[in-house]
Amino acid sequence: HCARLFEITSKPGALLFTKMEPAKYRVLREVVIDAILGTDSQRAPMMVKELEMAFEMKQDLFDSFLDQLEHPERLPPVEAVEFFCAKENSKMLRRFFVHFCDQSNSFKDWKLCQFWGNALLEECVLQGEQEAELGLPVNMLFDRSKLCRPKAMLGIMEFCIAPLCIAARNIFPTLNLCEDHLLDNLAKWAREWESEAKPTDAEFRAVKDRIGDKKRLQKERVEKMRRWAEKFRPKEAWASEHH
Repeated sequence: HCARLFEITSKPGALLFTKMEPAKYRVLREVVIDAILGTDSQRAPMMVKELEMAFEMKQDLFDSFLDQLEHPERLPPVEAVEFFCAKENSKMLRRFFVHFCDQSNSFKDWKLCQFWGNALLEECVLQGEQEAELGLPVNMLFDRSKLCRPKAMLGIMEFCIAPLCIAARNIFPTLNLCEDHLLDNLAKWAREWESEAKPTDAEFRAVKDRIGDKKRLQKERVEKMRRWAEKFRPKEAWASEHH
């Protein structure tokens, strides 16, 4: 992806960077390459840990602007902006947001989530067919004859995407909307899986219970956020709203 991007931008008519100073261009390449490599799914667990660690270290700071859940137009405090602008933190967030957008089909309404989820899996099986032609071993997720699409999407969303979304919305309260869609889509993929694969009652109940646990924890978090929002709401803001 990185090589293709710079190939496209070097063609006539798309010379985006020709007037940049060499030093600035080197910085830009570094930023772009780092952000794109951050979309590698194998790096997702480390990204989740980085977000969780940032939240644990600065929880009081992030809690101080939880009222964004109800008032997203309000800006975060200066201390939060300074935290986000620190070099290492901005690098972490850059990787996160590019990767988060790369997985954004899971956070959209069901029609779009289903369409792009199936498109993703079709790309996987096409790769698997090419690997089979070359005599290479084919992962089950890439084997059309063995793939159960709803079950595959359940696994990807529950174990890869949900942890990232949960870790991020602790820092960015308004991402709660993305989590709403994610949990709704998980439930719908589960129903698709039940209809297509006919799992046992115990298998389906286990998945349903895990989704229910995530919804319960989300509800508890939202209530906590609202309580903290009341606690940290500036007196001036409260007075202006009740004048």
